[in-house]
Amino acid sequence: GALTLLDVAQDGSWLVTRDETQTRMFLHTAGSTGVKDVSWLGNSISTDLSDDGTLLAFTDQSAEAGSRYAVMVRKTDGSPAVRIGEGSATGISPDHRLVLGDVPTVPSQQRLYPLGPGETINLKWPGLEDVGFVSFFPDGQSLVVCGSGSGRPPRCYRSRLEGGSLEPLTPDSVGFALARPDGQAVAYRRAGQLWIHPLDGGTDRPGPDTRGLDVRRWSPDGKALWALDRQAGDVHIVRIDAATGKRTPLVDLEWPRDWRPAPLLGVRLAD
Repeated sequence: GALTLLDVAQDGSWLVTRDETQTRMFLHTAGSTGVKDVSWLGNSISTDLSDDGTLLAFTDQSAEAGSRYAVMVRKTDGSPAVRIGEGSATGISPDHRLVLGDVPTVPSQQRLYPLGPGETINLKWPGLEDVGFVSFFPDGQSLVVCGSGSGRPPRCYRSRLEGGSLEPLTPDSVGFALARPDGQAVAYRRAGQLWIHPLDGGTDRPGPDTRGLDVRRWSPDGKALWALDRQAGDVHIVRIDAATGKRTPLVDLEWPRDWRPAPLLGVRLAD
C-alpha cells in the first residue's frame, strides 16, 4: 500500500494512513458479452496478451511479489499463474517463447525470460542510459527499443534479440513506436502527431488523426490502428484506417457494476 502523511504533532509524532489498493484484470473474448476476472492475488496489472488470446503476461505488485515485483504468465483458460522472474512484464514474443521484463533498479534492467528451457538474458545497449519502451518486432527475432543517452533526446531503434547494436527507426524526441505486422514500417508519435515511417528508406508521412485516443497496436492486416477511447472509465476500442483516418467501433464494454477503474491502468489487445 501507499503511505500518506496527514499531520505532524509538536513532539514530532506523525499521523499517517496506510492506503490499501486493489487492481484486477478482466478478459473479454470474441463472442462473449461480458468480461471474466483473471486477477491474481490483490494487485495484478495486465501487460500483454498473445496474438491468439491464449496467454497473458502480467505484473504482480502484491506484497508476496517482493520489492521488485514479479513477472507472471497465465493461460486465459483459467490455469494457475506462474512466476518467471522479478520485475514488471512488458511483452510476449510472437512465438510465445519469451517474455520481456523491466526490473525497477537504478537504472532499470531489461530482461528476456524464457517460458521453457533457456537462460535469462540481461539486455544491454551501449549508449542508452534510460530505456523507456521495449517491444518485440513482428519477426520475433528483434526488438523495438526506445530510450535516451547522455546529452541525447529519446529515440526508437531496432535491436537484435540479445541486445547490442542499434539501428535507428525514428527521428529524435520519440519515445514510443509500433512495428507494423509485416515489419516494413513503424508508427510513432511526435509533438502530438502520429507518423508512419517506412523501413525501406522512404519518406515519413503523417498518420491518421488520433487525437483523444490511446493507440495500442496495428490491426493484424496492417491497414489500421487499434486505439483505446477513454470515456467514463469504460472500454471503447476503435479501428482507425491508416490511409483514410476513418474510425470504426470495435469493442464497447462496461466494467462490472461493483468495479469502476480509477484510473484504467491498461488494456491489451489480441488479434
